[in-house]
Amino acid sequence: MNIIIKGKNIEINPDIKDHVTEKISKISRYFNQAINIDVELLVEKNPSIKANNIAEVTLKTKGATIRVKEASSDIYSAINLVVDKLERQVKKYKNRLIDSTQKSNLYTTHELITGGKKKARIVKIKSFEFIPMTPEEAVEQLELLGHGFYIFRNSETDQVNVIYKRKDENFGLISPSE
Repeated sequence: MNIIIKGKNIEINPDIKDHVTEKISKISRYFNQAINIDVELLVEKNPSIKANNIAEVTLKTKGATIRVKEASSDIYSAINLVVDKLERQVKKYKNRLIDSTQKSNLYTTHELITGGKKKARIVKIKSFEFIPMTPEEAVEQLELLGHGFYIFRNSETDQVNVIYKRKDENFGLISPSE
């Protein structure tokens, strides 16, 4: 297990590092392969925010990326909260892996509809490796990350697809035209 701890507006002293390592290490029992865990701790400088200590953890393993975030008035309790949430998500992921062999296809293809003409700007850029997976596995990733969409390489068609959560709580799949 590889743990990387980063801080923003906070000094990562040995006590904090030991606390994070101790708490995060219990997650390793759920995985028999190498995993990477990025922990970002930050303190919001806005005095009107009471829960200004934020802990965000991104766990990456073969076939899965789980991201959780929690805030508290104390950095140690934020770490405890985020690790508890991560453990729940990991258990949920492991249970879904077991159940996934029994599930039928959860997706249908729908047309993407864009909204009004609101001017937007790019505020964050991310790049990542497209891991081949089935649409059902992409749905699991989408739910684990808690995002509205997930981009992946479809292992059945070898094309880049987008799975997204619809307002009716079902999922949509966007794939390129042949």
